Amino acid sequence: MSKDKRNNVSLLGLLAFFAIIIKAAAYVLSFFNGNLGIITFVADIIVSAVALITAWNFAKRCSRFWRLIYLIVFVLVVVGFVFGGLSL
Repeated sequence: MSKDKRNNVSLLGLLAFFAIIIKAAAYVLSFFNGNLGIITFVADIIVSAVALITAWNFAKRCSRFWRLIYLIVFVLVVVGFVFGGLSL
């Protein structure tokens, strides 16, 4: 395995670990009636980033159809984060 690939895997693991820690802390603190919407939002962003990066590593080896599907899902996730927090 190349050094860049090992660094990428280590970074993804670290981000996933941080997301789990943040999410667990938010759940524990919400048990004590804390309003932690921003903390869970940050954890969701990190988890989504890890999933999107990992999915791209898979999709780039697939056919053009699956890369297109990935790009559509990527756009939907980004739009969901941008507009999902708005209250209309």
